[in-house]
Amino acid sequence: MVCAHEGVETGCADGVNMKPVRVLEERMSVEERLVKVETDIGHIKEDVSDLKTAVHEPGRTVQELGRKLDDFRVEVAKEFGAVRTAIESAKLWMLISGVGTFVAIIGSAVAIVRTMK
Repeated sequence: MVCAHEGVETGCADGVNMKPVRVLEERMSVEERLVKVETDIGHIKEDVSDLKTAVHEPGRTVQELGRKLDDFRVEVAKEFGAVRTAIESAKLWMLISGVGTFVAIIGSAVAIVRTMK
């Protein structure tokens, strides 16, 4: 097998074909092996850091959406309050107009009755 990041022949993780790895390790000095391990650990640290960022990012997004939803809820409540006020005003205006019309009709009827006498 060929290792993807090194381009060298290595053994499989399941234990098959481990001999080439041993040969490679025997050819490398301790310092070279240490540098290789440190490099591999650096890659692992970067991956873990990326994972941490990826894990925290959705949490921030959910909190942001929660704040926006709260703001929207407050805005909708204000608008419904304004609509209720408008409806109450319309009801009052209709009541006053209706009573005024009724009084005008009664007044006209009384005037017609008086003129007919």
